[in-house]
Amino acid sequence: MIVDVLIKNGLVVDGTGKIGKKRPVAIKGDKLILPGNAEKISAKQVVNAKGLVVAPGFIDIHSHTTLNSLVISKGGSKLSQGITTDITGNCGALAAPYSPQGELSVRDIDWSPEGYCSYLKQFNNTDISLNMGFYIGHGSIRAAVMNYEDRKPTPAELEKMKEYVAMGMEHGAMGLSTGLGYSPGIFAEIDELVELCKVVAQYGGIYATHMRQEGDFVLDSIDESIEIARRAQLPLQVSHLKAVGKPNWGKVVIAIAKLEEAKEKGLDANYDFYPYTASSTGLSSQLPNWVHEGGWEKAEQRIQDPDTRAQIINEIKPALEEAVGWNNIMISSIDSEKNQALEGKNLEEIGQIRQHSPVDCMLDLLLEEKGSVGMIKFSMAKEDVATVASGNLSMVGTDGYALPMNDPKNRKPHPRSYGAFPRVLRLFCREQKLFCLETAIHKMTGAPAQRLRLDKRGHIQDGYFADLVLFNPKTVSDTATYSDPHQYAAGIHSVYVNGKKAYQEGGEFLDPKSGVLVSPTHK
Repeated sequence: MIVDVLIKNGLVVDGTGKIGKKRPVAIKGDKLILPGNAEKISAKQVVNAKGLVVAPGFIDIHSHTTLNSLVISKGGSKLSQGITTDITGNCGALAAPYSPQGELSVRDIDWSPEGYCSYLKQFNNTDISLNMGFYIGHGSIRAAVMNYEDRKPTPAELEKMKEYVAMGMEHGAMGLSTGLGYSPGIFAEIDELVELCKVVAQYGGIYATHMRQEGDFVLDSIDESIEIARRAQLPLQVSHLKAVGKPNWGKVVIAIAKLEEAKEKGLDANYDFYPYTASSTGLSSQLPNWVHEGGWEKAEQRIQDPDTRAQIINEIKPALEEAVGWNNIMISSIDSEKNQALEGKNLEEIGQIRQHSPVDCMLDLLLEEKGSVGMIKFSMAKEDVATVASGNLSMVGTDGYALPMNDPKNRKPHPRSYGAFPRVLRLFCREQKLFCLETAIHKMTGAPAQRLRLDKRGHIQDGYFADLVLFNPKTVSDTATYSDPHQYAAGIHSVYVNGKKAYQEGGEFLDPKSGVLVSPTHK
């Protein structure tokens, strides 16, 4: 038999959770072949994988890669950490449908409200070397139908949203994602979400939720998530499970127990995590929910009004000071040149520079930047992150983007965009020994592939798509830091996407344009 690539002498960890073993793996076209005897194989290229692990390409079940970042990066920071499939549209945010007043949209692309199909076609024509899959963003749909209004949808509006969900599912979406901590998702009540999830259930999709609260009411939010999934009768995927703020540290144990109990009672429940104690999102998310009603234009007016501004400060100042502290909120991205020197500094430092209180600096920055300020918030306990990682229901996600090394718009991104998967292998597998290598790989490959119903991906088996990552288990590591995030991982030898080598050690991207849109095998 003649094959394109023969990989010999590597430890094959196939994604099932079974003990790895040394055996040859061959690639022919875009598929895998597992020959019984490598001596009978004639290969155009032979790779000696001695000392390396050969694993299925990693599947990032929780991503925020946009069309723009994908075009610019060609897969960049994701490929370099071994990711071959990226699932985006999480936390309720996808750039289609498009709302002219939307905070969730890719603003430099003019999508019509029916632009979901066009959006997918654009992704499919970007010639990238990374497989992509999508959730339908509840926030995007709600904004397109109702803008940013704090009310229940009318029957007609709910039907329109259901149409968008059905359209997305028919075109290959994984399911519905919500961002109930963000506008406009914060305004959605449980009955609305159940009705939309019922449409998803008809196609065999899943409900992935950034829960309503990850702080003081994290356990209530777990209960709400379980209720939505039960009522709609579809699988539940809790996004980036965590407990935010010192008063809530330790609650993840109860949260996991609630999900495990729900699973025992018949609900298909899982969660994902990223291996860091800091989160990252927009600074505007720290504002009270009522400030977001009507979109940024209305929020801006409220912050500018002295009496309303005082009310905002009275609400957020004691809460943030008790749970997090101003020195633990770091500004990560600013659009305007005049304020870019503040990137990498925390709000306490910015307060000293500007000689104002940290909370006033926060509000002033939001006004100066039209609400577009990124932050990194150090708010989790490392013990909690380890507990979440080691749970039987956990899967790995980055919660990040595909970024290029020199992206002028992302100077201080969260290091998870470069290092999440290698960090799990280094910190939790090799150093802390929370779980074995085979379990780690399963959380990154077979488990998300099964969860998303990705046909012939996530395992190393005959006839499966040839998505592979080769890495050194002794040296694989994240190198990206909060102060210097644009750093490729160490120990990643090579990455293959649909049979073509897309990345090799040393930061070399081969750009084979081998990525495809992936869709679940729905009912």
